Amino acid sequence: QRGTYRGKRYVHGKDVIGVKRTVDSSNLCTALIGRGKGVETETDPETGEGIGYGRKLDFRDVEWKKENGDPVDKPLGQDWVGTEEALQQFGRPDGQGGLKHRERVIEFPDEEDPVKLLEKTWEAYQQLSKPIVTYELDVIDLETVKGYGHEAVRLGDTVNVIDRKFNPELRLQARVLEIERNLLRPEE
Repeated sequence: QRGTYRGKRYVHGKDVIGVKRTVDSSNLCTALIGRGKGVETETDPETGEGIGYGRKLDFRDVEWKKENGDPVDKPLGQDWVGTEEALQQFGRPDGQGGLKHRERVIEFPDEEDPVKLLEKTWEAYQQLSKPIVTYELDVIDLETVKGYGHEAVRLGDTVNVIDRKFNPELRLQARVLEIERNLLRPEE
C-alpha cells in the first residue's frame, strides 16, 4: 500500500469544505443464485473421464435453518439465498402491492460440493446485498500553515473523516486517492 496512517482527522467545520455521497445500487441483489461446476452426464468407457456435462451444480438439496445455527433459513428446493430485510429495503415492486427479489447469478466453476457452494454464495451475498457507498471530500490542506505541520497528508494515506452535519454523524476511514494543489498560488 502506498501511504501511511498518520492519525490525520478531517472534521467538518475545521478542514472539510464539502462532502458528496454517492450510492450505487446497480449491482445490488436481494437473492443470489449460486452455480458450481457442471455435473457429468457421460463418461468415456475407455478412460472413465467425463466427456459430457449437463446442468451446473446448485444447492437445492441443502437446507439451512436459523435454529440450527445457520445464518438464514433456506428451505429444500430453493436455488437462491437471501434475507427478508434486504427484500424489504431494496426489493422491486411486483405490481400487486408486494415486493419481488432482485436476483443475480454467481458462478463458482470449480466448486463440486453443494454445501460449500451455498457457503460461498452466502459470503458473496454479504457484499452484493448492500449498495456501494462512496464519499468525496473537498478539504483544506493545513500543513503549510505555521504550527500545523502535523496535519501533513500524502497520496495514498489513510485518514479519519468526521462529518457532524450528517445524522447520525459520519465517521469513517478513507484513502487519499487524489491531491490537487494550486502551484501558482500555494496559499490556496
